[in-house]
Amino acid sequence: MSISSVSGANSSGGLLIERFSSAVRGSSTTQTSVAEQATSSTPSLDRITRLIEKLKEQSLNAARTNQVERLDSFQSTIDEALSEIGFLAGVEFSAGGVDQAVVTGAEASQLKDVQVLGLPPGAEASFSGAVVRKSAGASTTVDNIGRLLSGGGSLQLNSGGDSRTIYVNKGGSFGGLVRSINDGGYGVQASEIDNRLRLTSRSTGPSSSLEVISRARRTVRGPEGLQVSGLNAAQIANVAADGLDPNQSITVSGSRDSVATTAELTYQGDAEGRVSGTATFQLNGDQGSQTFSATKGESLEDLAARISAASDQTGVIATVDGDQLRLTSLAKGDDASVSITDISAVQETSVSGVDPDEFSRFDLVSMPADTQVTVSGSITQAAETANLTYRGAVGSEVVETATFTLSGANGSAEVNVTQGESLADVADRINASSSSTGVLARVDGDDLQFESSDVGSAQSVSVTLDRITQDISVTGVDPAKIENFTVESAEHRSSNTLSGSIDQAATKAQLTSNSYGVSSSSATFSLTGELGSETFSVSWLQSLSSLRNDINDATDRTGVVASIESGRLKLTSSEYGSDAIVELDVLSGSFGTSGGDGNGNAQGTDAELTINGNAVTADRNHVAYSDSLGSYSFDLVADQSGALADITIDSTDRDFDIEGGDGDGNASGLDAVATLNGVEYTGTGNRFEETIDSAQLDFEVTQGFVGAINPVTVESKAAEFSISGGDGNGEASGQNGTATIDGVSFSSATDTFEAIVDGESVQIQFASNFTGTFDDLTLTGGDFVANRSAGSQTYRASGRSQYVEINGERLYEQAGRYLAEQNGVQISFALDASASGTIGPITVTGTKSESSDSYLPVLEGQQQLAVQSVLPSLFQLASGGAYSGDAYAPSQTLSVLIEALDQLQGLSGQSSRQGRSLQGFALDVSA
Repeated sequence: MSISSVSGANSSGGLLIERFSSAVRGSSTTQTSVAEQATSSTPSLDRITRLIEKLKEQSLNAARTNQVERLDSFQSTIDEALSEIGFLAGVEFSAGGVDQAVVTGAEASQLKDVQVLGLPPGAEASFSGAVVRKSAGASTTVDNIGRLLSGGGSLQLNSGGDSRTIYVNKGGSFGGLVRSINDGGYGVQASEIDNRLRLTSRSTGPSSSLEVISRARRTVRGPEGLQVSGLNAAQIANVAADGLDPNQSITVSGSRDSVATTAELTYQGDAEGRVSGTATFQLNGDQGSQTFSATKGESLEDLAARISAASDQTGVIATVDGDQLRLTSLAKGDDASVSITDISAVQETSVSGVDPDEFSRFDLVSMPADTQVTVSGSITQAAETANLTYRGAVGSEVVETATFTLSGANGSAEVNVTQGESLADVADRINASSSSTGVLARVDGDDLQFESSDVGSAQSVSVTLDRITQDISVTGVDPAKIENFTVESAEHRSSNTLSGSIDQAATKAQLTSNSYGVSSSSATFSLTGELGSETFSVSWLQSLSSLRNDINDATDRTGVVASIESGRLKLTSSEYGSDAIVELDVLSGSFGTSGGDGNGNAQGTDAELTINGNAVTADRNHVAYSDSLGSYSFDLVADQSGALADITIDSTDRDFDIEGGDGDGNASGLDAVATLNGVEYTGTGNRFEETIDSAQLDFEVTQGFVGAINPVTVESKAAEFSISGGDGNGEASGQNGTATIDGVSFSSATDTFEAIVDGESVQIQFASNFTGTFDDLTLTGGDFVANRSAGSQTYRASGRSQYVEINGERLYEQAGRYLAEQNGVQISFALDASASGTIGPITVTGTKSESSDSYLPVLEGQQQLAVQSVLPSLFQLASGGAYSGDAYAPSQTLSVLIEALDQLQGLSGQSSRQGRSLQGFALDVSA
């Protein structure tokens, strides 16, 4: 089967090759101007244009349907295309978008995490600074603590809207008071500094506040205060009874029945002490709530550290015991609580039963929560490549020299082959450009196989013959009128007929003397012809025959031939045509002539013809004629005129046989077909993206496989998140401790109980963790002791917020995080609890495009600058750009792409709609 060529440039690829070939031929002989360099088409420039056109087509389709299928996939296509365009234009492309962000320099010892909130394409930012001030709780110092301990009294603590009172016994120890405050769940931390009591709120930041009212008593009479006997320090740490009269005694007996407890829940990790499933949850305590994320596989220790770091916001700390994480309230008693709410466990998916002989890949994209689907059936048709065969000559050689366009799914390329060239060499050249065509070649015996690089109906192979050695035949030449007929050129596969006539034969220049036989007078004259001039002399009555002989002796110098006709001397040019002349100028004497212009000047004429209705003037008797089908030359037989016989010129192709496909040099691949769960599906090549019984699947069939498949099971279920303890529903409460004093039951959230014994108020502080019956105590009022108020003092303080300086700007914490921005790059970060000093530098960049494997060269010179001027708006389509992500709109994207194409057309000298071509841009840059 012979393939017919297409006249003119191929719209998909021929124009590229023609322009390239033309540029190559001209480069060796022509010094192009700057503007010409900028507007010369190159394969790299055409590749850029084709990439933008492809994006335009996809965006146009989206604009028509007002939707984009798989927007993430389309964005990936945009980024890949812009990456290649950036490479060809000599610009390093860096995609934006938070998913593309690359963060370096974040020290784990300083930062808990860094999140990128915004990243434009091509943007880069660096954030550095320092922790200038740490957040702190409200803190104050009680100066009259010595008076409190010597005479007794109380401390009223007002913190975070809560008010609690601590009673201080006369003669108590400083250390005992500090321990009592720290263990009592008062929301403050106590310490001793220079014999003063330092109190600091456990909550931090500007919202924390603390008010302390210190009320001291003083003894005004009597040397002794309360007398206590029977005190067992292992049971009771302190006891007070402020209302006893002097020498009044009471006996205190009873037991501590239970210790106040914290609230506690337990999270069960895996056997290695790691988080068993990814989930988010809200942890609630008596001081507030906080949301945490747990990632499958992270250590329980890391999760515990994050929870404990936020204990001032929740009132809950976390500890690890083997494979369990314990969540414990800081406070004790009935008011202590811990609960887990708003658990959002991710759905963990699994795929089982996949046979690699049947499927090269099998992915579950999505399916409803807590469902299971089993896929069974068969692959009924394997995907195939597109194939064509070129029939070569014996010896695996090219049959005839030819040029053809080879096209595939990726584009087209022009291929030149030479008669006798090995098919292996041709295959190597084709395979070198397979990335731009999508076609591979291999030698099969004496044939060359063209095969698409992938399988499926989207794959194609097309061979279009552009040029091949022609056989030329000429018929109808009349030798009586035409000789030396030559075909200078002929259009491929054409037939042309030349018809016409010789309207006027070519003539010679001619003069005739007026004398007969002999010269009638003496004369000297100059004789000039096409070749030059000579001077001759003639005497009176000299014979014209002798003059003829003299003139002919000089013919090779003049181009004039003399003869005697009817007794007169005839002077004739040796050649025909308008360039043939005879001129006789008398220098002295007299020598008359007739003919020519009557003044001794004669000129020949060229032949005149009509060919196919067109007037043609010969060069003497030589004719050159061209029309749309060819160019021809021939010589007319001298002195012939009249009608010419029709001359037919036929141009036919030599052998170029392509087999396969549709018989016209086109072939397409086949998609795989499967029947799964009773439904027939057609893939894209070997790939299937289908929803089968509520499961959205994406899988690829192993190339060439056909037959029944092993059943595949896909499942989605919530990640494991097991909480035990409390009420069994993720909620736990603490319990007050209980004590029986003087037969009456009392409860307390601390180690201190207030009881009424014999009508008197008694405060008992038990030793930590003691339970059981305590030894009887005898309390006796002091002799002549009188206590009076020594006045009160109030101390107030507020917390302070933490702030950092980043890139010279002061940033304050907002909900535990800091926000920073540079060059359009926005980040959010949280500091580690122990962070101090220098932060960063933290560098944020987009994902850099890798070195392109394109075989095309990077643009250079003014052309590169011109193309780069188009890129800023085009790059806004990339991930993170102004027209990407949630801001994506098909119409806006289409507008940007059309604008880019409009400007690139200026590289061929066309003006853009803005009235300025890129040729003009190149000239501006050059200037």
